Amino acid sequence: MLNFSEIVQSIKKLYKFNNDDEVAVLLETTAIALRSAKSRNRMQYEKLLKFCEKENKSADWVFLGRGKPHEPGFDQATPEEKEFLDKVLKVYRNPATKEGLESTVNTMAKVPMSESEAD
Repeated sequence: MLNFSEIVQSIKKLYKFNNDDEVAVLLETTAIALRSAKSRNRMQYEKLLKFCEKENKSADWVFLGRGKPHEPGFDQATPEEKEFLDKVLKVYRNPATKEGLESTVNTMAKVPMSESEAD
């Protein structure tokens, strides 16, 4: 696992930032809080996970330094797929429908895909 300073450095390199203050803005924290976290090597997990979600970055890349920064797939999705996934997220985020969606998806994930679906 990368330490917090290495994570900040990776983000700076990816975004071509000149200093940590720009990373602080991206992580929605203050420059002072970021410097303090770096000096104590204290992970700001919540900030980093929010960054992953908001910026569509891979948590494996952020925390472990492996893989590619971007989550595979979504940025290559068609407009129709993105629209559908947006609807799925709305259903998933609704506590009244989340459990049913999870059950359906888990059941469907066990069914082998045809070759045309796997492409």
